Amino acid sequence: MDIGCGTGAFTARFLKYGFKLSGIDISPNCIKYAAEKYPNVTFKVGDAERTNYPDQIFDIVFLSGVLHHFQDLSVIIRECYRILKKGGVLLGYDPNRQNPFMRAFRCKDSPLYVSKGVTQNERPLDKHEIISNLIACGFSEPKVYSISGVTRRYLDHKASFLILPVYNLIEKALDIKPLRKKFGSFLITYAKKPFGGEEPK
Repeated sequence: MDIGCGTGAFTARFLKYGFKLSGIDISPNCIKYAAEKYPNVTFKVGDAERTNYPDQIFDIVFLSGVLHHFQDLSVIIRECYRILKKGGVLLGYDPNRQNPFMRAFRCKDSPLYVSKGVTQNERPLDKHEIISNLIACGFSEPKVYSISGVTRRYLDHKASFLILPVYNLIEKALDIKPLRKKFGSFLITYAKKPFGGEEPK
């Protein structure tokens, strides 16, 4: 299950592995496009916090850049726990608040905050916030680590021809192991629903 699947491009990458795939997104237009483009995937319009799927139906749940859209992570994480089978895995990725670019340009309390291309509710996350919510919702073996080296070909900015080379250079520098561990651009999340885990009330 890919929660927040958008147009299904990320979901469809897993077709070659023979998985039975599903995607859910709040946008009817995105789901219409995804269903037409990828007929071998089951897509539906729905709310990430209340998917209306039965308990314990999926082996893996992806949160593809989704968590950072929610002020309270516990509701969506609890829903993921509910629809995962025992022993199932939650995977996700989100922008890292500790990354210098994310901290400067994507955090609303920064004087350099840029709202262009960002929805009202987005915010970079701290790995400790993710881990504490995973544990509180019943997940075991939570791991959140950061990655970097994710260069860009385009920036929606008038001075992108100046900014982009500098950004990509710094992004590559942050991929050095000691720096990546704290300042990587994105947080990768892994957690497992224990086999003996109780279902949330």
